[in-house]
Amino acid sequence: MKNFWIFPALFSLTLVVFCLTKFHWLAFLVALFCFVRLLFAGSRTIFLWSFLIGSITICFSLSISWQNQTTINDKKTNFLLDINPNTIKVDGEQLQFYGKIVGKDEMIVGFYRLKSEEEQRFWKKQQSYLIVKVDGELTQPENNRNFAQFNYRQFLEQKKCHWLLTVTDFKQVKPYSTSFWQPLKKVVELRQMLLKYIAKVPSEKVSSYIVALLFGGGNELQEETRNHFAKLGLVHLLSISGFHIHYLISMFRWILLRLSLSQELVSELLLVVLPIYGGLAGWQTGVFRAVLMSWLLLFARRYQLPLSGLDALSFTLIIGLWINPYQIFSVGFQLSYLLTAVLLLTTKRIQERFKRPITKELVISFIMLIASMPILSYSFYEFSWIVIVTTFLFTPVFSYFLLPSLSIITICSLFIVNSQFFYWVVKFVEIGIDWLEFVIYKLNSVGSFMIIVGRPKLVFSSGLVISSILFICTLERRKLQKIGVISLIISFLLFSYGRRVEASGEVIILDVGQGDAILIKEAFGRGAYLIDTGGDLSFKKADWQVRQKKTTVAVMKLIPTLKAEGISTLKAVFISHGDADHMGALLELAQEIKIEKLIFPQGTEKKQLFKNSLKQLALKGIEFQPVLAGEVWQPSNYLYLKALYPSKRGKGENNDSLVLYGEIGGLRWLFTGDIEAEGEAELVKNYPNLQIDCLKVAHHGSKSSTSELFIQQLKPKIALISCGLNNRFNHPNPEILHRLKKQEVKLYRTDLEGAIHYRYYGNHIGTFTTILN
Repeated sequence: MKNFWIFPALFSLTLVVFCLTKFHWLAFLVALFCFVRLLFAGSRTIFLWSFLIGSITICFSLSISWQNQTTINDKKTNFLLDINPNTIKVDGEQLQFYGKIVGKDEMIVGFYRLKSEEEQRFWKKQQSYLIVKVDGELTQPENNRNFAQFNYRQFLEQKKCHWLLTVTDFKQVKPYSTSFWQPLKKVVELRQMLLKYIAKVPSEKVSSYIVALLFGGGNELQEETRNHFAKLGLVHLLSISGFHIHYLISMFRWILLRLSLSQELVSELLLVVLPIYGGLAGWQTGVFRAVLMSWLLLFARRYQLPLSGLDALSFTLIIGLWINPYQIFSVGFQLSYLLTAVLLLTTKRIQERFKRPITKELVISFIMLIASMPILSYSFYEFSWIVIVTTFLFTPVFSYFLLPSLSIITICSLFIVNSQFFYWVVKFVEIGIDWLEFVIYKLNSVGSFMIIVGRPKLVFSSGLVISSILFICTLERRKLQKIGVISLIISFLLFSYGRRVEASGEVIILDVGQGDAILIKEAFGRGAYLIDTGGDLSFKKADWQVRQKKTTVAVMKLIPTLKAEGISTLKAVFISHGDADHMGALLELAQEIKIEKLIFPQGTEKKQLFKNSLKQLALKGIEFQPVLAGEVWQPSNYLYLKALYPSKRGKGENNDSLVLYGEIGGLRWLFTGDIEAEGEAELVKNYPNLQIDCLKVAHHGSKSSTSELFIQQLKPKIALISCGLNNRFNHPNPEILHRLKKQEVKLYRTDLEGAIHYRYYGNHIGTFTTILN
């Protein structure tokens, strides 16, 4: 029966999701629906096969889940590790690897700070499996500390890894040869040898594209390049997918047929070559799906077996779940299988409905975008609408230029890498890539094509899915097509703007480590305001030490959290003073989120770091407003802010911090920057009747601030401290904690509780919650 195996595959998938999400209620309802649907499918065969395969799948999943436990404790300090060379990553002065503990079936992630450029070169050239003896300290990965932030602990648990190892010393690094009876390891070594030859290509840019497009090494490309492709929705062209596999199969078949080999022999050779290529490409999720699905279709065609594309996808899904059920949490897995299924189910309908090739391609791109929106928005909080056009425009460039030329260079690099002809071929391709990147950069410079939607609510995601299915079903029925289009437009708008127009407002003390960043988000999308941005202390490094991958506070915490809240524009950013931990993320923030106005105390521009930032921000047309005490902002009846300090022009230091009094959500707030005891005394003197409900404790709880006189006059009921976990300054100071406790002040701390949320409705008093507790 055609498309028979989609039923066992979907039932197995729902059971795995139910199991690995720890029996979530929604997963239970979906699994129950699938079970009831199978009962009433009208086919006993479908029910029995689905039940059998689903039972096997759930047994595998439960077994793997129960075994996914750590057997070591954090007291252990020396380890003997087996390291796969594919997992070794060198980025500037940081070395990262995954190592399997010898004698145990457990992985740990190792990090090591390289001490010299020579040591960096040593690790970059490693191609064999390694046995290493190391000393180091174990720590547990962090949970997410802000709303919708990437959860590193869950990510590693899904890789059956429970510990981070900070390596202090390598006692022994010993390569070893794998045996003939370890074919998977042999393929890994072969991959490393091949990458070594590709590295000899006389153009680093060309070699990086070869590794990305042909061998699944997308991280080899410059981060800026990947970001520019992503903003145009083209990142899928930079990773191996069915598109790449189909091209490579077609090229391989064409070459072999020109050598007068029979169709049958070519098919049999492809059945052998495809799994080997999968190993050389690293068997990533997308590679596994594309290779195995293509292999099954080739096998069925060669031996005349009745297998549809949907059946091949179903078998691939089932086998993938048996091998590693945890891959369901991977965005790559979700997009790869979903978009392939949608393509298989809709292509015929689209071809019958639309006759012009351009129209067909644009409609397919549109449907792919709609299908991927819930996944992209849940994981990245945004999507690129222009992908509908850019996929159509740039796919031919990859099909007819990049993939053929890079394939030829790869083959030639094994034989004629030192010839002049090879050099000019590489240079020609490099010029082509330069032009491609130039066009990509120019398109991005026109403006942002990203729509920031935030972490979507379940009801809006469900509405988009249902309306998308309705739209596809009505393609064949012209009378109902208007209904499909209207429902899709309405659900699209609700999905895109639902997070922005919530009925509640929020004040969020973000967890940005050792720094400050406070978000005020008004209800119904009236506006969002940020007090300080957090930031990193920068130190001068040698060129070899500089990391390509950005891990700044802005990239890892601030920007993702703002996007998760659905914020695309900040009405104003208030900078309390010129220290890096309060404004260091400002420039990176302005690259991703529109800032209408920048407000800061007069004199802050004397601070060199802030002065440099102002020069670059001026090019973006941001309005600057230097202020002193007395300035008032009241954008609505539900938000009132007033500057209480400083009263005179300063130099951007701690005691020149902008102090804001606010009336938000039925409470009186005081945001104090890094003001110290001297400034607090002046503030008390100027405002002798000032009392508040919520105090943002100054200078992260430092001993130099939050004097007893200050607390006694303000009489706060709640104190908020923003500081880094186990920070080197030992903030907050125990004396300050004791002082607050003595005054019976309720205390919230980002280092212990993660981000602090205050949600309110209108002018009514709201509630406090924290991410970790």
